[in-house]
Amino acid sequence: MSSLGFSLPILSNTHNYKNSSIERITPYVSSLEGTIHGETAKIHDTFCGVEGAYDNLVSNLKLYNSIKDKNQNIGIVLNVMKHNYNHLYDSIYSLKEQNLDIDYVLVQRIGAYGKAYGKDNYMMILEQIISAFENIDRINKDLNVETRMVDAFPYCFNR
Repeated sequence: MSSLGFSLPILSNTHNYKNSSIERITPYVSSLEGTIHGETAKIHDTFCGVEGAYDNLVSNLKLYNSIKDKNQNIGIVLNVMKHNYNHLYDSIYSLKEQNLDIDYVLVQRIGAYGKAYGKDNYMMILEQIISAFENIDRINKDLNVETRMVDAFPYCFNR
């Protein structure tokens, strides 16, 4: 794909492929990205509603890391929500402690939209949003992992 000028990242909560495998798709992708919903397997699995989801995702990203080339990357996606805004750093730190090489972190969904819009369990107050940004800054500075905002920050949603 890169020879054609394209990059092809794949984002998944599991990276389980019904009709393929990580080994089979690796030559064709620029990166694998996984969404992490909490700093522990229990928190992630509870949010996803699937026991073992966290361990499965980490295992598959590690497999990809072991077979990818130096031009391919691993990205972690953090959805910033009321339940995790103060644990974003811990989520990435925990993955690095498990020897997962992380090339970048994508931060999204700071402003609740879609089905989450207007629901109190998703809406954050200003202090929580500031804490989220402090956590994001620590990931970049203390863990030396590039962080990118992939959603516009809709400050008008702030309460």
